[in-house]
Amino acid sequence: MEKIARLLPYVSHKGEVVEITEPIDPSKLLPDDNGYWTYLGSLTTPPCNESVTWILFKKCIEVSHHQLNIFRNLRKFSRGEECPCHENHGAVRVINNFRPPMPLGNRVLRECGSF
Repeated sequence: MEKIARLLPYVSHKGEVVEITEPIDPSKLLPDDNGYWTYLGSLTTPPCNESVTWILFKKCIEVSHHQLNIFRNLRKFSRGEECPCHENHGAVRVINNFRPPMPLGNRVLRECGSF
């Protein structure tokens, strides 16, 4: 995660790119224990369509506060463009991009991997 976190300040706005000069192994971003739960659910933002297969690992992966803050500073609009969703003209970052958990309803929760 640290390799990615070091590069993110160079791509803080939509459309920016950075060259990756050292290999990043995506498998290192996943927990060693590959057990997980899965269920059919919905998007976390409007229109909240029921079109998502959620996968929740049983074992959490950890990020430092520093790494989390770097992710919080990502912007979902281009550099020089005003944020279309906030009166502070570009001060909004990718935060509060979620909704509270909803009741399970008739969803089926499946367990996979280690038990």
